[in-house]
Amino acid sequence: RGAKDGLAPRLRSKSKNGLRRADNLSDLGIARGHDRIMRCAQDCIRQGALSLAQSGLGLCQGTGRGRKRLIGAVQCGAGADAASPLPHYARGLALSVLAYAENIDDPSVLAPVINLIANKHASLGIRAEHYPIVGKHLLASIKEVLGDAASDELIDAWGVAYGVLADVLIEAEGKLYTAAANQEGGWSGWRPFRIIDKVAESSEITSFYFAPTDGGPLPAFRPGQYTTLRVFVPEWGVTQPRQYTLSDAPGLPHFRISVKREDATDATPAGRVSNLLHASYNKGDIIDLAVPFGDFYLHEDRPTPVVLISGGVGVTPMISMLKHLISTAKDRQVQFIHTCRNAEVLAFGARLHKAAADNPQLEVRIFHDAGPVAEFGVIDRLDLGKLALPAAAPAELDFGFSTDAGEKLAHQGSLGLAPLKAAGQLELIGLH
Repeated sequence: RGAKDGLAPRLRSKSKNGLRRADNLSDLGIARGHDRIMRCAQDCIRQGALSLAQSGLGLCQGTGRGRKRLIGAVQCGAGADAASPLPHYARGLALSVLAYAENIDDPSVLAPVINLIANKHASLGIRAEHYPIVGKHLLASIKEVLGDAASDELIDAWGVAYGVLADVLIEAEGKLYTAAANQEGGWSGWRPFRIIDKVAESSEITSFYFAPTDGGPLPAFRPGQYTTLRVFVPEWGVTQPRQYTLSDAPGLPHFRISVKREDATDATPAGRVSNLLHASYNKGDIIDLAVPFGDFYLHEDRPTPVVLISGGVGVTPMISMLKHLISTAKDRQVQFIHTCRNAEVLAFGARLHKAAADNPQLEVRIFHDAGPVAEFGVIDRLDLGKLALPAAAPAELDFGFSTDAGEKLAHQGSLGLAPLKAAGQLELIGLH
């Protein structure tokens, strides 16, 4: 079996990810039973997905050095600031298994997700040597949750499935790493940056401006992409990465991120990294950053109208897109729609107001859940079905959609988006 615990699959040829796998299922001698086995796994995993997440928690909380380092790296999400990374990692592990089970007949439908995951992994520095660690504990989770239903044949089949998916991701991530390192101003791994300015944008959002300590150039990025930073969290005793959208336009001598301080609520503790950044990092301090990545960005290959929709701190990628559009594509009509709880938490409000006054092609609409409002904005619930969108054919509008998970905008059903989606108008939607 190649492993004392009996969980490693009985596989033959070696794949890029370091696991042993067969060239195809027939090499395992189980091709005829593959559909039956996978459909059994579908049913079992669908019923036990939450249990698998809980099982993953237990497996992730081991003290192995390599495992601890990997779990810290895998915590991701553009701007995510969980009190602990472990629940998110375990839940993601469970959902990955479930997604493959649900699409076993046609894995090609997962292609867009593969691109998203590859960008996340590249930004976090996930490498080929990490995949065997994840694979080992993934199969252990499946075996533990499915119990007696986890036959040797079923575990072998999942080992093959994981090996194939891992190879796809490794190849995609390799291309991203190569492109990032070879571009003008690019790099691989981490690069030290100095905080050159720190600006409060609202009562809970603060912007950090970064310049590389080596004085070298910065790479071009696509408006909407993110960078990853890493800081040491004393309470956990580990260095933690977090992904934050680059909130300024590309082509400048600095990077900017705008971080929402995640305060404690009755349901959740305070965000460790966001509070650490707000309280302890100031002008002159050094932070490591990764090269920008991300699959949610502005289309620049056509002069069509653009609708940018955001809620809360989800405004950050839209600000980057808007600034870039104003400086490079003044002929594109832009409608900027934003909603937040109140005027105190509104970030970039004055600058948006000035941009609209200076650029006739731009319309800015700000909605607040409660008052009082400042110089502009209205107290109302955003419903796109009631707004006058740019006059264009459905296929000629570019929509960008980005929201803070804590804002009501996260619920698409309350936005009036359903009719637009049915009409084919939602060509570009990104959820952050």
